[in-house]
Amino acid sequence: PNASNNSSNKVPPYPVEGSTLNNNTTMPDRHTTDVVTAIQYGFYERVIELIEADSQLTTKLLDDNITLLHWAAINNRIEIAKYLISKGAKIDAIGGALHSTPLYWAIRDGKLEMTLFLLSYGAQTS
Repeated sequence: PNASNNSSNKVPPYPVEGSTLNNNTTMPDRHTTDVVTAIQYGFYERVIELIEADSQLTTKLLDDNITLLHWAAINNRIEIAKYLISKGAKIDAIGGALHSTPLYWAIRDGKLEMTLFLLSYGAQTS
C-alpha cells in the first residue's frame, strides 16, 4: 500500500462534520467504523468491506452532494481513490459548498500526490 494510506493515531485532517474528535482522541475501530471515517483514516480493508456489501456507495451522494471520492481526495488516500474509481466513482462529481470536484478539493488543500493521481485518471481541470 501507498505510504499516504498508512494510519497513525492522529485524527485525519477533516473529521466527520459534527464529530467531537480532537487530537487526544484514539483511533476509531477499523472493523466497525462507517465508510467516511474509514476513508478519512485510511482503513482500506474496511472501505472494501463496506463497498462490497453496498456497491452503490461509490456513486451515492452524501451531505452537500459530496461523494466518497471527495473524502479520499481531501484526505490524500490514493489507494482508496483508485479502488473507488475502479468501482465506478465519478471522478468529476461536483459537490460541497463550493460545488467542486475531488480534483479541486485536492488542489485547494495542497494534496499534490492526489492532484497528480486524479489528473492521471482523466480528471477535468475546467
